[in-house]
Amino acid sequence: MDLKKTFNEIADQYDKSRPKYSKRVIEIILKYKKFDRDSDILEIGCGTGQATELLIDFDSKIDCIDIGDDLIRIAKNKFVDHKNIRFILAPYEDYVFNKKYDMILSATAYHWIKQPEGDQKTRELLKNDGVFVKISTINANKEEGYFKESQSIYEKYFMERKEKFGNNENIKDTDTFETVHKEILEWKESYTSEEYLMLLSTYSDHQNLESSKRIGLFRELKYLIDSNYNGIVLKEYQTVVEIKKAKENLLTNASTL
Repeated sequence: MDLKKTFNEIADQYDKSRPKYSKRVIEIILKYKKFDRDSDILEIGCGTGQATELLIDFDSKIDCIDIGDDLIRIAKNKFVDHKNIRFILAPYEDYVFNKKYDMILSATAYHWIKQPEGDQKTRELLKNDGVFVKISTINANKEEGYFKESQSIYEKYFMERKEKFGNNENIKDTDTFETVHKEILEWKESYTSEEYLMLLSTYSDHQNLESSKRIGLFRELKYLIDSNYNGIVLKEYQTVVEIKKAKENLLTNASTL
């Protein structure tokens, strides 16, 4: 199965276990772009609506696109009372949009979009003064404690180690966009062993591991957490917020100063 489609298979668990986004993300965006009822916003890869929740106080017209029907089902139920939010079940790369947007936002999803075609399409869909906002969720734990001890377990079940450390979703500028502002929000979340394994079960690589291997992996990880760490994993996160604009628009703006 295509890894990006695995989230739809576990949509309810995904919605329950995946971390939410801080309202501080919107505060960062609003420093650079204001929205009103005439604004158009597009969210790429909305999933079950974790990032969509950041937009519920807006009265702008909001389109949210995803390829997962069960993911969309959950999101629609969450925002059924918000008539300004529309959900689109389709691949972003294939869907034909009939408008341009003041903001295009993608939260921990844009890395699934084929490039450079994705950037080209995103640029075409942005208004000249529009912003492209990418949000990434990073595992910021250092390789120590549980995260160091667990590596020998991972090596038994994966061809390579699967716990990544540091900014493993850092998004670089391309020929199409340039970052005009970037902020990193740091935060922590505490999980019981059961909660942590449920979180891991929503990761595409873990979900696609052969069933017997996944059972063995989770059994050993749970024993490690319960035996050596009092049943608790403290996970450190970084939320990276990048506000981007099309490069040609930046050049045009500069030439008029």
